[in-house]
Amino acid sequence: MNIFYPHYNFERIDKIPLDFFKKIGVNTLLLDVDNTLTGDNQKEPINEIMLWLEEQKKQGIKLFIVSNNTEQRVAPFAKELGLGYIADAKKPSAKKIKEKLREFGSKPQETAVIGDQIFTDILSAKFSGCVAVRVEPMDYENYGFYIVKRKLEKPIINGYNRYTRRKQRKDV
Repeated sequence: MNIFYPHYNFERIDKIPLDFFKKIGVNTLLLDVDNTLTGDNQKEPINEIMLWLEEQKKQGIKLFIVSNNTEQRVAPFAKELGLGYIADAKKPSAKKIKEKLREFGSKPQETAVIGDQIFTDILSAKFSGCVAVRVEPMDYENYGFYIVKRKLEKPIINGYNRYTRRKQRKDV
């Protein structure tokens, strides 16, 4: 499988079935913030996502935020959710993810990294040996390098969609 392809892809984090991670043997979720848990630079989490996170906690899933955004952005958001966090994670580097897994005592194959960006979230999951789960971005950023990054992601996403359609036909 292409290193840029996620293991799983969903429309939004709260659309992931509540028992999905238990079924695939995942007990730890490392979560991106912007465009994964909330819209781009939104200050509050979306209610449906808060409820989804609560259900994951009830199932014994460990939740932790790993974001490339600043401490100033991530800290209040994590506090609102009652979660620990790493800001300025430097994804796609796997260094901080691997450190957190050692601290948690979690194995990479039992951990999923969930995010909306291929070149940060998905690659950091792959580099750290974790399950890579991509969600569609809640908003598309129309500024800075995001414009370029989203254009570069498009052919990869199209290739991933073709790959999964072919795989599904073979599995039938």
